[in-house]
Amino acid sequence: MRGGSARGGKAGRSSGASYSCGAMRPRADEVLKSALWTFDEYIAPEVTEPFAKSLTFTVGNLMRNVLARIEHEGQALFDDNRETRAVLDEIRTWIENTPAAAERSDLVVVAQGITEEQGQRYWTPDEYPSLAKVTEESLALRALLVAAIAALQAAKQDLGADAGYLATRRSIRRCIKHQLEREAVWSTEALEGPRR
Repeated sequence: MRGGSARGGKAGRSSGASYSCGAMRPRADEVLKSALWTFDEYIAPEVTEPFAKSLTFTVGNLMRNVLARIEHEGQALFDDNRETRAVLDEIRTWIENTPAAAERSDLVVVAQGITEEQGQRYWTPDEYPSLAKVTEESLALRALLVAAIAALQAAKQDLGADAGYLATRRSIRRCIKHQLEREAVWSTEALEGPRR
């Protein structure tokens, strides 16, 4: 094990880590890469009992998932939130400018909820947003989007032929498609390989 840990440390340095000039290295992702390399090269191969071997696959995949999330999740959520806000604003504008939509109480409630949420701020201008705060914003925006989808679906029989209605539905589908593509980096691609 001591030899494995040493080689794991060398793998971390070969990935580009630098310890000079007071640099903040190794980064969290570099530490995890080194730990994952050591686990895959020296720990997992030594496990032979079937159930324990199965667990090594799970642990390895979880570490790969966390590594991918460290590298990509913050920006992905930031992009998701920006795109979702734009779609919600499009939905609200359509409701407010379409008399038949503005007469439906469920759509009016959606528009009001969007207006209230657009005024929310989850961190101050001087604050670097933590992943928890970006996630909190994301959950609130997605809940509004789900409510909007339900209200639009309920209005389909009356408003489904309206050009603005169709445009908002296309924007929603495009937004969800982009979200799934971003999440695939850690929910699918990072989990490729042996599993339990």
